[in-house]
Amino acid sequence: MSTYNYLITELVCPRCRCNAEMQVNCYFGNTGEMKTYRLGDIYDWLPRKSVQNGGCPNDDYLEGEGYTECPKCGKDFFVIVHVVDSKISQAQADLNHLPYVADKVLYNLRLTCPVCLCASVSEVQLYHSYRFGRANFDCTCNEETYVDLEQTYSIEMEMKLGTQSKVFVFESEVTKNK
Repeated sequence: MSTYNYLITELVCPRCRCNAEMQVNCYFGNTGEMKTYRLGDIYDWLPRKSVQNGGCPNDDYLEGEGYTECPKCGKDFFVIVHVVDSKISQAQADLNHLPYVADKVLYNLRLTCPVCLCASVSEVQLYHSYRFGRANFDCTCNEETYVDLEQTYSIEMEMKLGTQSKVFVFESEVTKNK
């Protein structure tokens, strides 16, 4: 069983835009006592460890990882917790770290696997307010491969559904390939 500290703070849910007080699980620092914090509190790094062993890398500034669920929509998201001079200064949604629960899932799509280039049955997961999603390929070469859609596919993606083929435009803001 893992341990983590709690940060009680107001956040805006990136999934439903609700502004609410949320409990963020903080996975950094001394988590053995599972303490509860608020913005402005001094974050416990004791016992001091070297950076290589999970200690505070810099007493001036740190971005720690957190995780929470919105009390309104029930969807999850990751959080960046900012610690300045050992005090918790800010928390914000991390839009570069995909949540576990997708807002929408498209099943049984035939896509080209970016690893082996075979056509395989896929599942595409989309997330509100995130610029990318995740495609899960069920290939004979690699049983499952997760790929950021932003890096692999353009804003319009051809999906073959049986004998039909259609272009799907993502509801989330997927950007074009670079």
